[in-house]
Amino acid sequence: MLRTKLPPLLIQPHARVQGPLLPAANGCHQLYTCVVIDPANEKTSLRCQIPIETTEKMIYIGSSYGNMIYFCYGYCHIVDVFTGVEVSTPRLPSSVKRETFYLNGILTPPLTSPNSHLLVSTEFSLFDFLVGSDSWSEVQLPHMLVIDQIVEFNGQVIVSDGFQRFYTLQLAPRLGLQEMTTKSQDRSEDWRGKTWLVVCGGMLLMVNVFPFNEVYCFDVSTKPATWMAVEKLDNWALFRGEEVKSAPLSCMSSELLGLGSNILLYACLLGSKPWDLHHLCGGPDPMHDTPPDAGDAPEPWVWDSPLPRASLESWLVAPALPCTSFLEPREWDLPALPCVSLEPWWAAPALPCTSPYGWGGWNDTSRSDPWHLLRRPPPFWLYPSMFYSGGQ
Repeated sequence: MLRTKLPPLLIQPHARVQGPLLPAANGCHQLYTCVVIDPANEKTSLRCQIPIETTEKMIYIGSSYGNMIYFCYGYCHIVDVFTGVEVSTPRLPSSVKRETFYLNGILTPPLTSPNSHLLVSTEFSLFDFLVGSDSWSEVQLPHMLVIDQIVEFNGQVIVSDGFQRFYTLQLAPRLGLQEMTTKSQDRSEDWRGKTWLVVCGGMLLMVNVFPFNEVYCFDVSTKPATWMAVEKLDNWALFRGEEVKSAPLSCMSSELLGLGSNILLYACLLGSKPWDLHHLCGGPDPMHDTPPDAGDAPEPWVWDSPLPRASLESWLVAPALPCTSFLEPREWDLPALPCVSLEPWWAAPALPCTSPYGWGGWNDTSRSDPWHLLRRPPPFWLYPSMFYSGGQ
């Protein structure tokens, strides 16, 4: 499979290329150009065009199969960052209006598939939209389940709360959730540290948030299924964005591409480099890092700290953020703006949406506010949609 043999591209919506806005092919949008980085060849100049209304005025809720997924006033928008093609959905039920913090979206399978679904989770429900239909299906979430991640693995859709609570999702004939019974190797049943999932070839991996170097593989040959400790990922690299709603990705043959093996590339919004490098399943990678001599190291010395740079820089001098959340609409009950036309929804141009969130917007060139970058959509990893030909 081509996409697992090449690394994903890093989309940097916050890094706008100077120049005029470009007209979209359908004449309904203006496009701005942002920076794209190939981790295997950082000197290559890559760009993509994104509708400026979409990225400035909406809430980012996920990325999947070459598309960004955004939410605005009850509607979801699926945008291909390389072709500019946009798909808009019918409006979600009004109950979603106060749950925007919990929104999480994923496509399964790709839009090129005749049976493509958009799944959107909220605080209390999971919604399913069959692309081409005109309505949403809904299933109530089990008590105390807040969905952190949705992944597709071996034809199954798996839902995780990020604390080792897993469910399988049934799409047809009726939307439903079934809890999975699992255990972890060499761990207490009471252990509930924060984790995230990533599909790595034929494996489903669970990675600790802190520290990053603990990795577990899902083994369905046991009863119940077991998360087995992984000692080495061989020739694989993992890719994760700073935004938890971005889908983690993987790449094999990473050493041949000069990336090393057993590593995680963690995309950062702030900092001098586009990503931080973390080592998985063991010590430092000799291709990239040579630990300092013990005599030169400060005491205590910890090699490969897992903390992302973005969480540490300039926090001492940054002003306190206002208490009002920029994610929530200030006046939701205002008449809905005509972001989309539902008849037919697949052909309707998406009109500009006035931002209800108070984002400064990427056209705001003022740098008087040190937090202006934090209000912008974060960088994320993506394979172009053309890599998913035939819906695979």
